[in-house]
Amino acid sequence: HRIINPKGSWIWQMLREEIGDKSFYKILKTLPTLGKELSLQELGDYFTLHSGKDLSYFFDQWLNRAGTPVINMDWSVNNAIVDSQRDNTKTESVLAQWEEDPKTVEITLTQEQSELYNLKLEIEVQLYYGPSIVQVIEMSEKQKVIEIKTEGRVRNVVLDPKRKMLMWRPSYGPKPK
Repeated sequence: HRIINPKGSWIWQMLREEIGDKSFYKILKTLPTLGKELSLQELGDYFTLHSGKDLSYFFDQWLNRAGTPVINMDWSVNNAIVDSQRDNTKTESVLAQWEEDPKTVEITLTQEQSELYNLKLEIEVQLYYGPSIVQVIEMSEKQKVIEIKTEGRVRNVVLDPKRKMLMWRPSYGPKPK
C-alpha cells in the first residue's frame, strides 16, 4: 500500500521531471479545454504530441505494469578504506590512504526486478569537507557501473536524494517478489 496508493501522484511528478516544468504545466492547462475524458493511451499520446518527446516508454512502464523498480546500489572509493556500519550504510574511513588524485567513486547499480525500467536516476556523492556532487545517469540495463571523480573524502553516496523517482525503498518494508 505504501507504493500503490501514491503511484498516481508519483507518475505526474516523474512526468513533470521528464518533460520540464514549462512544457508540463502548459500541456496540463490545456487538458480541461478538450471537453472530453481521455483514456490513459490518449493521455500518453497527447503529452507525446504536445511535448515533442516520445513518451511511449514512460507511460508504458509506469501505467501498464504493476510494481516499481527495485534498485540495489553498492559503492566503493578507489584506494580508500570504506567502513560498513551496522545499518548497512558505508562511510569512508578516516584512515583512508589515497594514491591518486582525483579520487574515484565506483557505483554499481542493479535493477533487481525481472522487467527492466528505463530510468533517469540522480546520484549524490556527499563529501566530508565540500559540496556534494550530483550526477544524473540513465539506466535501462540490468546493471550499470559508473565512476565519479571527487577531490574530497567521501561521506556517503545516496541514490535519488530528492526522491524524484518512484522505487522501492527499505522504509516500505520487505522487497516485493
